Amino acid sequence: YLFTMPYVLRYSQYWSYASLGFFVSLFFVSFVVAQVLKRYIRYRSVNYASADFVETKPPKKKKRLARVLDGIAAFAGALVFVCTATFSYIPWYAAGILSSVWLIFYWGIKSSYFVHLGIACRWCRPHSSLYEDMEDEVGYSMVISDGPFAKKNLNPKQKFVRHSVRQGVPMLLICGLMFLMAWASADVCVTMHPISASTRISRAIAGDVCANRDPCHVYVMVGRNMSNEMIVHWHSTRSYKAPTLFFDTTTHYTEAASSEYAYNVTAVSYHMSKLEVPRYVYYATLSNLTPSTKYYIRVGDILESGPQLLGIEWSFETAMASVGPNETFHFVSGGDMGRTQVTQDLTVLAGKTNPLFAAIGGDLSYDNGIAACYGRWDAWFDLIENYLYAKPERRLVPLVVSIGNHEAGNFYAPEDAFTFYKSYFVQEPLPANRDPNTLQTYQPHVIGNLLMLSLDSFVYSDPAGPQAAWISSQLESSYASGNSIMWRTAMYHAPQWPSVRKLEDSVSKACREAWGPIFDHYGVDIGFENHDHAYKRTKLMKGGQPVASNGTLFIGDGSWGVEDGYRRHVAKRFYTEFAISASFFFTIEVSNEYIKAEAINAAGTVFDSFNYTKSG
Repeated sequence: YLFTMPYVLRYSQYWSYASLGFFVSLFFVSFVVAQVLKRYIRYRSVNYASADFVETKPPKKKKRLARVLDGIAAFAGALVFVCTATFSYIPWYAAGILSSVWLIFYWGIKSSYFVHLGIACRWCRPHSSLYEDMEDEVGYSMVISDGPFAKKNLNPKQKFVRHSVRQGVPMLLICGLMFLMAWASADVCVTMHPISASTRISRAIAGDVCANRDPCHVYVMVGRNMSNEMIVHWHSTRSYKAPTLFFDTTTHYTEAASSEYAYNVTAVSYHMSKLEVPRYVYYATLSNLTPSTKYYIRVGDILESGPQLLGIEWSFETAMASVGPNETFHFVSGGDMGRTQVTQDLTVLAGKTNPLFAAIGGDLSYDNGIAACYGRWDAWFDLIENYLYAKPERRLVPLVVSIGNHEAGNFYAPEDAFTFYKSYFVQEPLPANRDPNTLQTYQPHVIGNLLMLSLDSFVYSDPAGPQAAWISSQLESSYASGNSIMWRTAMYHAPQWPSVRKLEDSVSKACREAWGPIFDHYGVDIGFENHDHAYKRTKLMKGGQPVASNGTLFIGDGSWGVEDGYRRHVAKRFYTEFAISASFFFTIEVSNEYIKAEAINAAGTVFDSFNYTKSG
């Protein structure tokens, strides 16, 4: 049962529904085939050519097969209930009760157990009239001695008890097994890239990686303007008394006193109550920072005995407020990461480029919004800490992220599907009394002369309506007098111009129809797209057609870690300039005159590059 789940997941995004459908279908198919086979056996067991309809010996193999199919049908029906606990639709004990009731009912019907029960419960003794009728016809001696009419077989209470012991005890053991299975498989975590599954037992054996690390994960999210606003996050297994972030423009790594740090800010806390392990996430918003400055940070807590410093000192750099002549900055970009060896190789290469920040367009850990998959996020954060951050300098690489379908389980997700994404990636100041899960799934980010809009491609928010109006407002304000923005970009998960999926894919079409005219009107320069697990660079697009200049360039399509079996084969389309099947990330260099990009694969080879200018 558990080993089939990853393969069901591989071929269906609606994997919980697919799993339920699989076992329901298995039950019906097994049940129907078993009944047909039994009818066939009965037909073959009677010699209809004989006037007396003499019974013949039934075919053993087919009889055995029918019994096996009956058993498969019974267990498939029970696993439907176990599956509902696996995906947290009902509690595990409810699944155990329902699956046990189902097995007892199915067994009772198939074994005529309820018939024996009905006979036995009528005073639990043979009916005297039955003996009298038989004695009148065949004689008492035959009643107590002859074959199926032996007296012991006419004692329904004895027959019921014997039947209960012979078949009921194994059935009770099986019901106990179903309870154990429902408990063991409850809240299963099934993930992709790589395919893996964990249960409550396996996670308990592995332990919580944050149990002995306080703080556990420290990372920085880019705020609304990277030159002066950042949001520092960290995790812990305990609730701090007064969570505080100490920071300064000079290092105090070797010093243990919090008083050495010039600044401090109180953090907002959020309890991840849906998880089976204790987990708190803290957010410290740093505002009014100095552009182009390196900051040193240290997590702490204010106790009754005084401030306490925790963990090690980290650092990050703010962006320049504006880009001067001959000045540049660069960042890395990609999407669809997971936690494969390819992910690690590409992340190592990305870290070596010493980026100012990393822009990741969704499908980060492939948790599918499942609360039991907290370990996959821990592994993803460890990947970022070990391979993207600069060591031994302990320099954090700030993150800009957009939501993908595997952060919520699918597109068109309900609000309660975001177990991790909204609480793990706060990209705007969070008031102390506000739940991070109430934040919207699209944000603006200004980095130097670059505007990057992090958008929601129908994972939760409709591309049209409020989000489209918000995009127009952000782009409109980017042209305000005195604004240093030269470049306008957007990052999102599902591509408007896919390299693999059909152009008329419902999500892509919705994004293209809602955002395309806005991008054309306000002159969006580059759209960072993902989701298709391939590489593509389009021609300049405007009005739904390629143009020679003054159009939007779309690049993607999200393959920062997916394995060979998941990379997609691309086809030449009227809007693609270059497209291949590859795992890669982008390194992007930005100046006032151009945006230069290179696509780098896991071998460190630059297999495509381009210079984008305002003239096209």
